Amino acid sequence: MPATPVVLKTTYYVRDAQGNPLAIYDVSGSVITLKEQQLYGSSRLGTWSPNLNLTAGTTTSTDLAYNIMGQKYYELTNHLGNVMATISDKRLQTGSTPYYLPDVVTQQDYYSFGAPQPGDRTNVYLNHNAYRYGFNGKENDDDVGKGTGNQQDYGMRIYDPRVGRFFSVDPIAQHFPWNTPYSFAENKVIEGIDFDGLEVMIVTQKSDPVIYKVGIQNTSKDEINVYAHGTQRGLGNNDGLWFHNEAEFDKYMTKVSDQWRNRKNDGSTVLVLHSCRTGRAIVNDKGEVRGLSIGQKISKQFNITVIAPDERDNVSKDGEIGPLVDEDEDINGNHPDGGHHKSTNIQGNWNVFKDGKLIESYRGGWTPKAKATWWDRLIYGRDIKKIPQPEVKVPDTPSSDVKDNGKGSDKKD
Repeated sequence: MPATPVVLKTTYYVRDAQGNPLAIYDVSGSVITLKEQQLYGSSRLGTWSPNLNLTAGTTTSTDLAYNIMGQKYYELTNHLGNVMATISDKRLQTGSTPYYLPDVVTQQDYYSFGAPQPGDRTNVYLNHNAYRYGFNGKENDDDVGKGTGNQQDYGMRIYDPRVGRFFSVDPIAQHFPWNTPYSFAENKVIEGIDFDGLEVMIVTQKSDPVIYKVGIQNTSKDEINVYAHGTQRGLGNNDGLWFHNEAEFDKYMTKVSDQWRNRKNDGSTVLVLHSCRTGRAIVNDKGEVRGLSIGQKISKQFNITVIAPDERDNVSKDGEIGPLVDEDEDINGNHPDGGHHKSTNIQGNWNVFKDGKLIESYRGGWTPKAKATWWDRLIYGRDIKKIPQPEVKVPDTPSSDVKDNGKGSDKKD
């Protein structure tokens, strides 16, 4: 008797330019099914899940109706973005009483590092599977057969919440030598999340957010805005690529940015680096400049204006806060004792370089832009005579009297 043929199922994701899922389709043999469309406001709110067979001749106008009750599912999350419950757009009347109850579709509690607590999930979602998003709002990778919510893809690395560790080494581990390269959110699971598998993001206080959230939306055409991880010596994107010199940065930007490719090298082009300490010169214990920041180098190399922070650029859920001084940092902004990042309320500066020279500086609360107004200068402007101004001929390699805790390593990832 011939064996029954195995029909494979393939799941396809349609994403926007930032990588956010817009729709999810399943293809099994000749059958195409629209599984979900994501619902967004300022962030993901939930999903519309019609589970609709799109095979020719099977879809009716009724099937396509967007207002069918019970097919939209909305997330209820906590401060970490953990999906604690989902409710549908239906309401349930309680007998003859004049009030309604929500239609709770799923409910889930988590252990500290994200492993689902047993017995909580309501597996009635679409009558065929559980809600696909869970701990930290990430998508559960249940197809691997480990059970619901026991593996997640964070973009840069795969995470197992049962052991609280990533499967692979942190791609930027050399910049943070005090951390184990497998840790999740530096083990700060009450106040922090691991946004993309690279670094912790503190979310418990708007005044103390750790910033490594890359990709804030900015549609300004007056300047080129780059959102990236950063140090005094380099920048890194969300794919784990680090650029430790001007040539590497230029090569990558030429590939991904029309604005960069079409820039004018006459000083009129403005580049804003929303990247930690990329505008901070490297100094020794005496305060003597021994190395230029990556922002100043880029300004000199390409004859453009660069605006870059001299402290860690902080963001919250509400947007960019700006550079803030860290607690217990040394003269280069590092933590010699291997301590964790902790921002104070002391503002840093946005330094403005033109042709490699510091020409202006603004306090951290300023919104960096191509053309500062007189009001910007009045409220946020700083006297640059009080800021150390290195000569552009300073050697790229810092001398041996500069302390370095590893964040500025020139070793490529």
